[in-house]
Amino acid sequence: MGKVKFKNTLTQAQYNALGSKDSETLYFTSDTKRLYKGADLISNAVAGLSFDSTTFIVTATNVDGTTAQVSLASAFSTKVDADTLGAAN
Repeated sequence: MGKVKFKNTLTQAQYNALGSKDSETLYFTSDTKRLYKGADLISNAVAGLSFDSTTFIVTATNVDGTTAQVSLASAFSTKVDADTLGAAN
């Protein structure tokens, strides 16, 4: 099953010091307001974040009013159907 992790308690220095950056993790640096997906910079000056649960797209609104988007669809592509949860193997 796919999963997405979100780490929002990192400073830029802590993010930079990470040995490896998981490609299915969103990292938000609290001091510089940057959003990364793994090692890829998504947004440079985040003022707000929203998530569309239908399309699995995260939209970052920047302080200048522009937006940046990242799709998490691949992380959710193997999700479990609700009717199979709790069913016997």
